Formats: sequence, C-alpha cells, structure tokens
Amino acid sequence: MIFFGKRSNVVDTLKTFWHSCPGCQMNVPFNVHFIYSYIHLYFIFGLITSHQYVETCPNCLRRQVVPKEALPLEIRQGRYANITHQFGLAALAGFIILMVLINAIK
Repeated sequence: MIFFGKRSNVVDTLKTFWHSCPGCQMNVPFNVHFIYSYIHLYFIFGLITSHQYVETCPNCLRRQVVPKEALPLEIRQGRYANITHQFGLAALAGFIILMVLINAIK
C-alpha cells in the first residue's frame, strides 16, 4: 500500500518586519510566516509545489501576501521548510537510480 498526498505547512520565521499597516495606519512589527504546499510519499519523501510569505499585523490581524523581493535580506535567506519536504522526493529518486546503477554493474 502506497501512502501519498498533498499537504501544506505554516512556519513562523521568528523575524519581524517593521512598516506601516494599511489597515490600522500604525508603524508596527509585522510577523512574517512562510506558507508552503508539498506533495509527499509515505509522509517522508516530499517536494514543495508552491510557497509564499505572508505578513500579519499584530494590531488589526490583517494578513497580506508579500513578494520575496520586498522582504529584508535576513528573512529571504532563511530556510524555513522541512528538509524532507523540500528535497525528500529528489533524494529518493537519486537513491533508486543509484541502486539501479549498482545492480547494472554487477
């Protein structure tokens, strides 16, 4: 039996991004979240299919999607996705190819 599917995950970047909120018109530290969707095989081997950064105002709780280029450098350069969700399916494919090559040599 093969378990596969599609899931999503929300990761708090633990970084703040100060600017003026369009909703409450205050200069506040926005909480930045990294939201991504991934496909998986056996809940371990995954591949990210989409991702986005979302900021939330702590006063009015307004959320908006932020382009990656508009974020500070320390937020953009962080790796927030689980490594098995990001490279798991590629690692499994590489392992299978390696096993086929080893068996072909013998």
